[in-house]
Amino acid sequence: MRVANKVLDLLFYALIVPILGVSVYAMIDANIVSKSAALSVDVQEYAAKDGDEVFDELDDDSKYIIAWLRIDDTNINYPVVQGEDNAWFLNRNYKGEFATAGSLFLDYRNNDSFMDRFSIIYGHRMGNGEMFSDIHKFEKQDYFNSHRSGTLKMRGINWRLEIVAYAEVNARD
Repeated sequence: MRVANKVLDLLFYALIVPILGVSVYAMIDANIVSKSAALSVDVQEYAAKDGDEVFDELDDDSKYIIAWLRIDDTNINYPVVQGEDNAWFLNRNYKGEFATAGSLFLDYRNNDSFMDRFSIIYGHRMGNGEMFSDIHKFEKQDYFNSHRSGTLKMRGINWRLEIVAYAEVNARD
């Protein structure tokens, strides 16, 4: 009986230790992803400023920022960057540093003046209230009808936005 108990104890610990290890890793990883989606304090201060103020004060670390997007009554209030392709900023912040949550970024095929017929801004829909997490609110017709405005700040101009459509697409499309 003692041998059987020792074998069961050994099996129990052989299962519990890996499960605990994976659980701890998952919590740490989720925390890292969440932190990478949050803007640093030095950049958050620009959210309330006009476009010219934002771009005049940004330092060289923020050279990728081409605009600032704010959607009224949501947590969407972020710089917009643009790369040479649509993969670069999937996992990089506005400074070009590795960040699992990535950035809001303009499609590389769009003109950075936002004068194309359609300008597509991509971003992750995080589960923690960051990035495009509030975009799901627009699925409800009542919310969509009553929350259709925002601001796009650029050097020399602040555009008032009217949201005319909401579409959720597969990331591979």
